[in-house]
Amino acid sequence: MGCASSQPKVERALLQILEYTPEEMAEIESVGLTELQYNMILDEFEVIDADSSGFIDFPEMKTALMKMWKQLPEFAQGKVFSDEEVEARIRKYDTNQDGKISRAEYLRYVVLAGQESQKKNRLGMC
Repeated sequence: MGCASSQPKVERALLQILEYTPEEMAEIESVGLTELQYNMILDEFEVIDADSSGFIDFPEMKTALMKMWKQLPEFAQGKVFSDEEVEARIRKYDTNQDGKISRAEYLRYVVLAGQESQKKNRLGMC
């Protein structure tokens, strides 16, 4: 018995819109994102990209981190992200090192995180 989903998988045409290389498209497809998951990830990006520029910049990342942190009640007491912590997070996502995170970079990071999770789940249950 596998962990297969009945949701349709992301079509290659959708991935081509974001101009991925063939290797990147194969990597994303290997994770098996459903269209719903793909759209949820891009919706999340749009929420963080407050100015709708198509990029997440430093102030947007800092705001997103603070909002995320405040949703964790046990940690919400007085946590402030330093500029260095925000910059480190941007560097983690920003593969072309232009100082901002594109939709493609954000999706790529989420997909890679999903692959790590899948590797861990192979040892256990889905």
